[in-house]
Amino acid sequence: MSRIPSLQRALGRGGRRQDLLAGFDLLKIDGEGLRDRPLVDRRKVLVKPAETPPNGIVLSDEISGGSDILAQVSQFGLEGIVSKLRVSPYRSGRRQEWVRQNAC
Repeated sequence: MSRIPSLQRALGRGGRRQDLLAGFDLLKIDGEGLRDRPLVDRRKVLVKPAETPPNGIVLSDEISGGSDILAQVSQFGLEGIVSKLRVSPYRSGRRQEWVRQNAC
């Protein structure tokens, strides 16, 4: 179940304290398309250490690990995880390079 519409409504009214948007990828910046770049390069542009994201927006960490990650995600009440190959460009639609696992 997608929570995008409720997130859009919350951000439209300034957001509530419990509403967060987690950024994990960047497809375009300042008019420049980044889709053909590898994920690792797109994240470098997204995660600029000197910049602080606005309230309600967090930058997701890049993590690696075993099967315990999904259990931890479930404990936090999150929907799940998306695993991506670091060298893959962005392509719309379902891809073999990206795997979504639901926590529940």
